[in-house]
Amino acid sequence: MTTEDETDIVGTFGECLRTRRRRKRWSARQLSEVSGISQSAIYGWEHDRSLPAYEYRMALRLALGVPRDADYGWWKP
Repeated sequence: MTTEDETDIVGTFGECLRTRRRRKRWSARQLSEVSGISQSAIYGWEHDRSLPAYEYRMALRLALGVPRDADYGWWKP
């Protein structure tokens, strides 16, 4: 099940990641602390320099509260 907030997030992985982080009113540093992922990695992903490996996507999903059924739908490649 998705909400309006879930369905209106569009764009690259980086754009979707940044949008979700900002909707929580978190800085990249806060997301880094909650997820255990370095700020530099988050910055690179938000700027579409690369895509994270599966385990990092799952850590981000958990930190941002993305539902499990959205594992492959919370960002649009």
